[in-house]
Amino acid sequence: MAASRGELLHGVEAARTFFRDQRNGGDIKVSPYGFRERGDCVEVLGWIRLILPDGGTADSQGRSTYRFHDGQIVEADYSPASTAA
Repeated sequence: MAASRGELLHGVEAARTFFRDQRNGGDIKVSPYGFRERGDCVEVLGWIRLILPDGGTADSQGRSTYRFHDGQIVEADYSPASTAA
């Protein structure tokens, strides 16, 4: 995961703890708007909004890719949306 800077997160509780710690007193909202199946992967297109403690916001669109093996997520990756120059 890009957010984890290469740190491996093992299990649901590790992911919950990581994202809770990243909030820094703010909040994180996410919403998917598209799904694509690609072999053993699922791509989720969506947006992420960081709500800062002072009420400010930071928005990003991107793609999360989840790779599955035997019905379990074995890898997850996030890529921000690219913009045309």
